[in-house]
Amino acid sequence: MDITTTLQNALKGSRKEFQWNSKVSLIPQLELKVICGEIVTKNNLVLISRRHGGRPGPRYFARGLDSNGNSANFVETEVILSCGSKCLSFVILRGSIPLVWTQLPDLSFMPKAKLSRDDKEHLSAFKSHIKYLQTQYGRVTLLNLIRKKGYQKQLGDKLSWASSSEGVPCIWYDYNAKKSSDMSLTRENLFKEVSSVLLENGVCYLEDSEMLSEQKGIVRVNCIESLDRTNIVSTILSEFVLELQKVNCQKHALRHAWRSMGNSLSRYYVGANAKCNDVIIWGRTFRGVLEDACSSCVRYYQNNFADGLKKNSVDLVLGNLEEVPEYYNPRHKFIGYFLVLLGGSILAAEYSRSFDHSFLVFIGCFVVFLKVLGLFSYFFLDTPTLLK
Repeated sequence: MDITTTLQNALKGSRKEFQWNSKVSLIPQLELKVICGEIVTKNNLVLISRRHGGRPGPRYFARGLDSNGNSANFVETEVILSCGSKCLSFVILRGSIPLVWTQLPDLSFMPKAKLSRDDKEHLSAFKSHIKYLQTQYGRVTLLNLIRKKGYQKQLGDKLSWASSSEGVPCIWYDYNAKKSSDMSLTRENLFKEVSSVLLENGVCYLEDSEMLSEQKGIVRVNCIESLDRTNIVSTILSEFVLELQKVNCQKHALRHAWRSMGNSLSRYYVGANAKCNDVIIWGRTFRGVLEDACSSCVRYYQNNFADGLKKNSVDLVLGNLEEVPEYYNPRHKFIGYFLVLLGGSILAAEYSRSFDHSFLVFIGCFVVFLKVLGLFSYFFLDTPTLLK
């Protein structure tokens, strides 16, 4: 089986967009096909995730769609269940919100998202993306999990407008508002929204290598990162598909497989494990909350001080750079300035007249330092060469 394609499309040949070494192979006839993704096996269950190479890169340097309709963090996950000569498979997609938008790092924990003001640009990119999905997978249904408030509402409203303009079904399911501490209730609410779509899409079913049915449509899931909420909902969707097809599968194994898959996909895109991963298996736990806090800290460091090098490396592997760029990571500047200003604040406080006065001097110096960071954040960020 060709690792770049699905079981249903195995006879149609390789898909170069999922083969990450297609531009750097010396002898195409002897090449070993490489994908960016993960393969997880549990008993007779296999999960294969393939990351599209059209708009590569980590979190804040790869958002939304480009002018050709390539989506950031666009991943195809195929679930394969085998039993003797019988085999069932289906595909679930995830990807960044299919609009033209950016969210560049600025040393804050949540940089502002900027949506293109050109409606024609949105529609052109959206149309190209949907056309590709329809060619590859058939019917397309968008499942949007973002909040219905704040900047996420602005993105959601624009996505609803674009999908309505092109006649593409879009379900806006505010996961954070509708989730429950009781996972069975969360599943029940989601099932009402998507059961008819999943049943209509069907699955690929083979027996003795003969294809008896094909998957006729796809659900494309997104949140802001298309990682944490998306991974939980993708797990639930895969359970729904198996239930609707009346297939007996160990849910425990399926959930563990999705949890492992979610961590792998998250480490590529944000540099740390997926958050809320405990919800998939055990529900929300105190340990899970602590792990999420650690993951948030790692993500902050990676996204601001390490992702420039990652972006350059990915572009180099994919053949997007004609020469190796000269690289310098400015995080050393940040650390140096931080230590100097912190030391200066402590010395200023040390020679103050009283404890209260010294405390105020220290806080004042630190606030000034943070303000300077905000004004000159780009000076300290690790940015990819191509972005400049």
